[in-house]
Amino acid sequence: MSCTNKEETIKNTQEKITDFLTTEGIDSDYILLVPNSGCPGCISTAGLFIKDHYQNKNLFVILTRISSVKTFEIRTGIQVDSTSNIIVDQQNHFLINGKNKIYPALFTWKNQRLEFKGYQKPKNDIFGYLQKKLQ
Repeated sequence: MSCTNKEETIKNTQEKITDFLTTEGIDSDYILLVPNSGCPGCISTAGLFIKDHYQNKNLFVILTRISSVKTFEIRTGIQVDSTSNIIVDQQNHFLINGKNKIYPALFTWKNQRLEFKGYQKPKNDIFGYLQKKLQ
């Protein structure tokens, strides 16, 4: 995938997320987009991170490519439907296409502007970065 296509893919997803956040009045500083199926280690790490931080109002989580909400709830102990800062993207509307669609992605949300910060990958620890920011 060329750099231009990668930027267009992220931009497309950013526009969709921005529209959603604006419409719903979400004011969390950090938006975490987590595909439920993808890089196994990254997804497991995401689940643990969400479990430890889902009550922090500065974090909003979008679960996409999720095959089973029930499995996520059992694995994390979180009741998704009773948590205001986690949504399940049943239609995969917010999915980032391309080779990086298997990784969790982090965005910042400030003044109605969404900025892509990076993917959680073996050599890019967005959860370490986010951990520091949420303290």
